[in-house]
Amino acid sequence: TDTTGNNSGFDNSYKKNLYKDRNIFIHQILPVLFDGFDWYRGRGSFLIAEPEKALIDSLYLSARKKKQFRYFPELFFPESFSFKKAKEWAGKIPDPRIRSYVKKKLTGIVENFYIRNKFD
Repeated sequence: TDTTGNNSGFDNSYKKNLYKDRNIFIHQILPVLFDGFDWYRGRGSFLIAEPEKALIDSLYLSARKKKQFRYFPELFFPESFSFKKAKEWAGKIPDPRIRSYVKKKLTGIVENFYIRNKFD
């Protein structure tokens, strides 16, 4: 079942602006992708995505929202980050067009990461 209650398997992600004067947005993703998070270990009680899943979610949304999430100048990957795990998350995207887009963007990020670190 997708976000509209259909069992079509099509991607029905969308964005809703809750409070127009505050720029608070909700982005929905398919239930099959609603995983990869755990309770935050710091102060507060909330769920937070694993780093790999957060990156794939951003790339997934960028496939649908061309003007948002296009450029990530703040990306930093600690040694614990698993590009393999990110690729596995990308492989779970059911829509072949969106999956291909996300994998292509991820490949570019990986290549840029290794080129940058080669010269550091």
